[in-house]
Amino acid sequence: MNIIQALSIISPEEKTEAGLKTAYKKACLKHHPDKGGDVEIMKLVNAAYDFLKKCNTWWTGEQARKAKKQAPLTETIQTMIDRLKTIPGLKLEIIGSWLWVSGNTYDYKKVFKDLKMKFSGNKKAWYYHEDVYRKRSKKKFSMDDIRNLHGSEDIKNDNSQSIAA
Repeated sequence: MNIIQALSIISPEEKTEAGLKTAYKKACLKHHPDKGGDVEIMKLVNAAYDFLKKCNTWWTGEQARKAKKQAPLTETIQTMIDRLKTIPGLKLEIIGSWLWVSGNTYDYKKVFKDLKMKFSGNKKAWYYHEDVYRKRSKKKFSMDDIRNLHGSEDIKNDNSQSIAA
């Protein structure tokens, strides 16, 4: 576990030990198996708390986002980007560790499905993420909210070639 993962599981409002304890207690109340939560998520909460307790330095959310943005792309996502860059009319974007594709995507639906991408009807975009993701709240995020939260990087298209749909 790294600090980014720990901070995403337990999000202390204050950068103090008291703030960490308060956030841990809230997470325990929400995810404890006796309160209807999941055992596996509770294990993650405990591991994140132990990790953050041992950390000597605290990162702000902005520092964590910068570190996450500087993380190298996985080989799978880089391969997908190389393939999708040749399709005209698409907007490719890396947001956090997710690949988002928007624009004129309807004609290339089969290509996206072959790449194991999923479609978000609310955001009208295709996305791909390698890790297991489980949303922990009912809060709805717009694309702008997600960009502000995780940082965003546009990828330029190479329209000199094209892929047949």
